[in-house]
Amino acid sequence: ITNDDFANRAPFPGVNRSVRSSNFGATQEGAEPYHCGDFGGASVWWTWTAPANLAVSVSTAGSTIDSVLAVYTGADLGALASVGCNDDRLPGGVLSSEVSFNAVSGVTYQIAVDGVNNGFSADQGSLTLSLVTTPANDLFSQRSALTGAFAETNGYNIRASYEGGEPVHSSSGGDQSVWWTWTAPASGNASITTRGSSFDTTLGVYTGTVVNNLTLVAS
Repeated sequence: ITNDDFANRAPFPGVNRSVRSSNFGATQEGAEPYHCGDFGGASVWWTWTAPANLAVSVSTAGSTIDSVLAVYTGADLGALASVGCNDDRLPGGVLSSEVSFNAVSGVTYQIAVDGVNNGFSADQGSLTLSLVTTPANDLFSQRSALTGAFAETNGYNIRASYEGGEPVHSSSGGDQSVWWTWTAPASGNASITTRGSSFDTTLGVYTGTVVNNLTLVAS
């Protein structure tokens, strides 16, 4: 298994993707943490760098094993910082795990999948690992802040939504909006652009603090 050891963790291929793998014959390293407190013993690793600020869910749904899933930051196996973990041994045969967190643009996350230890050995079998995203600034109430007279940021609208009461931006029927907020540091003309985006955008600027009672400035 090529991604058995932390040093050989496999790059996860982007966002809103799934990979199929296995932990047959995988091992546990000496400095490896017990993921979610389970003794495990057959872990495999992936690494993923967030391309933008995103709300992320990582899941082992579709795997054949009773899994333990853990997400960390850090590049040293013996000094990882936990982001979240899950061991979902639920009634009705639901054995998959899911960890949700707010990913920060440019931060690299380490993902471990292990089999639950039954007291003798870790569960082993085929794995499905999925990573799906919703932009962290999908909702008006979760808008990201822009600061200063000159600001530039990267964004993402895959799996974004259109919330109840949201205005129709620039008369477009689009339904995958993301939000920012900006406080003018001084009076004067302002220019906002989506130049450099990879898709056909609409842009609306408003004042107000409630999504269903905004005043249009420009679109």
